[in-house]
Amino acid sequence: MVFDFFGGYNISIFTPMSDLTNLLGIKHPIIMAPMFLVTNTKMIIEASKAGITGCIPALNFRTIPELQSAIKEIKELREDFWKNVKVPGELNELNKELEKAGRVADFLELGELFAKDALTRNESCGGHFREEYATKEGEAKRDDKNFNFVSAWEYKGEPSDAKLHKEKLEFDNIEVKERSYK
Repeated sequence: MVFDFFGGYNISIFTPMSDLTNLLGIKHPIIMAPMFLVTNTKMIIEASKAGITGCIPALNFRTIPELQSAIKEIKELREDFWKNVKVPGELNELNKELEKAGRVADFLELGELFAKDALTRNESCGGHFREEYATKEGEAKRDDKNFNFVSAWEYKGEPSDAKLHKEKLEFDNIEVKERSYK
């Protein structure tokens, strides 16, 4: 269904039988939401075995060693996936199982890239919190001088080979400052 809201912008309303559910051949999509400090790779793997459609990652890795370990673990998962993936279906026909396998491969690459991105940001800000970049009160310690940009990663075949492009952020109407969430 498409409704016309906000002066002519078309807003698609998600319904149980959307393009996603039709594409995946399921009645209801089940997306696991991130749960900060709860979600981990084992939880995502078990949820995937139980039939979730996808997972929005939460990077609970808060230190350099944890991020490096996550990158290594995700890379190993990707290698195991490509080595052991079994895709049923017939040649020369639309294969929904192949589409699903492609989505899993995408999620694994994206997860590794998220961890790589977090490792390159030597600051804490928003949902990205690094323990080594915190105020005395435990709040996120931003570094707007060095990290006032959007990270845009160029695909180079492997997440480890992705090239970082920095898109500078410019704020005309707000003051950029450290926030307290207390």
